Amino acid sequence: MFFTNILKSELDQTHYYGHTKDLDSRLKSHNQGRVRSTKGK
Repeated sequence: MFFTNILKSELDQTHYYGHTKDLDSRLKSHNQGRVRSTKGK
């Protein structure tokens, strides 16, 4: 099963849209700054 995720930057209010099979792992990656598209936000 795939999950669709929408993240909103608290810094500049922009949105990131994505999808993943492992939602917990993907959110952890975003929060740790390991995803290039959301790293600076």
